[in-house]
Amino acid sequence: MVPALDSASLKATLLNAGWPDSLVSEYNELIENEPKLPASIILTGITKSFEGKSVLNGVNFTIAPGELFGIIGLSGAGKTTLLNILVGFLQPDAGTIFLRLPNGQDVELEKKLELVKRMVGFSAQHPSFYPKLTVRENIEHFSALYQVPLEQRRELSTMLIRGVGLDGSENVLAQNLSGGMQKRLDIACAMVHRPKILILDEPTADLDPLIRAQLWKLIRAINSQGTTIIVASHFIGELERNCSKIAVLNHGIIADVDSVDGYRKKNGNLYEITLEPSGSRNELLEILKSHKNYERLVQRGNKVVLYTSSPKKALSELVALSSDAGIKMKSVKLDKPSLAELVHNLMSP
Repeated sequence: MVPALDSASLKATLLNAGWPDSLVSEYNELIENEPKLPASIILTGITKSFEGKSVLNGVNFTIAPGELFGIIGLSGAGKTTLLNILVGFLQPDAGTIFLRLPNGQDVELEKKLELVKRMVGFSAQHPSFYPKLTVRENIEHFSALYQVPLEQRRELSTMLIRGVGLDGSENVLAQNLSGGMQKRLDIACAMVHRPKILILDEPTADLDPLIRAQLWKLIRAINSQGTTIIVASHFIGELERNCSKIAVLNHGIIADVDSVDGYRKKNGNLYEITLEPSGSRNELLEILKSHKNYERLVQRGNKVVLYTSSPKKALSELVALSSDAGIKMKSVKLDKPSLAELVHNLMSP
């Protein structure tokens, strides 16, 4: 976690980025009069239903300032609904979201939507820019919506274009940009008001691996300047490599929240046994009904994967059961599960 820059460091950074001195002075004065970065974002009991169907059910977690926080969940788990509540687009049926300021004061976001507008930037899963406007026109348009003075908009758009790596494309229509460049533009439009909290919904969806890596480099760079970033994604490997903490959202509830190291420590005694029978797996699945030494079973093609904290006992029992049933094994593999597998174990079908 990287702390926010102090006023002097921020001024030097902006001047080095090409901001005129007068604009930097005005910007410093503006942020001095805004609420400081909260000590934490606290969600308590967030609940939401649509037409009688529960989407979120008592969601609780805390996000520290400057954190790069990941939310992992399968499609339909409630990620987008949760993000829309965080930015004030939706109101929860129950529960509260607080910003806890350094002085200990709790600010309830539902009652301070103007504060949310100033402090939070949101890049949705589907682009929110205008396809028939250029890169620069889009950024300047959203700057106007946030009441950035006319004389400052061009300097601000130039800084953001440079910051997200769209140099040379400022006059290209948004609809003619590649998928990765469109994502960069969307993030730039979400940052026109210099938010202290940036929320990203599936920022790397539908992009090839190289472009995803480049986008994560941008996200880390923004976070390194002290911006709290919340990322919802179904790419657990990306969250594992980049996030300081990961929440697992499963069927509308938070199954767990921890750091990568925390997940590994909590599951340090869990092992993975992969069984591949020579014939059909159906007979193997049948005998496993009487096998008690595993916590979870997953089917992958013709393979059966067991998760157990008693690997020696489990293997001994499996060998005996398979032999008695006349089942021949093509392969048997014992290993420690990856973080992705540990997290997916929390997301039941």
